[in-house]
Amino acid sequence: MAIKINLQETEQELFCCSKWWGDPDLPADMEYPLAKAEEDGEEFDYPLTFVCQIDCADIPDLVPILAVAASSAQGTTVFDNIRRLRIKESDRVQSILQLLGMAGIYAFASDNTLTVTGGPARSCAYDPLGDHRMAMAATILASVKNVNITISDAECTAKSYPAFFDDFNALGGIVLKQQ
Repeated sequence: MAIKINLQETEQELFCCSKWWGDPDLPADMEYPLAKAEEDGEEFDYPLTFVCQIDCADIPDLVPILAVAASSAQGTTVFDNIRRLRIKESDRVQSILQLLGMAGIYAFASDNTLTVTGGPARSCAYDPLGDHRMAMAATILASVKNVNITISDAECTAKSYPAFFDDFNALGGIVLKQQ
């Protein structure tokens, strides 16, 4: 079974702002988003280049949904100690890169680090390869970015959360089942 997530526009915007507090060794050619700020009556732009750095050694199962949250941040989030994600139900590092990349979100990984830069997303189709957490992350990505994502093999969410799509619908999400 495949499902398609359709969403309705909302007046609510989710965002995260953080002032620059360090350089996580990002590519030099990367364009960084700017935010307007005002101090002492003077307005200026400042770069939102580094939202946070997260040590994932003890929270590998949270990385997919945290990467989705990072895709909505106004800046870059660095996830360290992600090596264990490569030996889960899928290679979750590659799965996260595939999901975000297909949705148009800038992300890259090294052996033990994942970097996600927030930005606009586009509709896409995604196969979580049987990984329940990746299917749920794709659903939430569609919701927070207000795009349509067709998720194949979506019933894999039953492994850890059999009522996931029922609860998603109850909270206002729209799930269209496709045969």
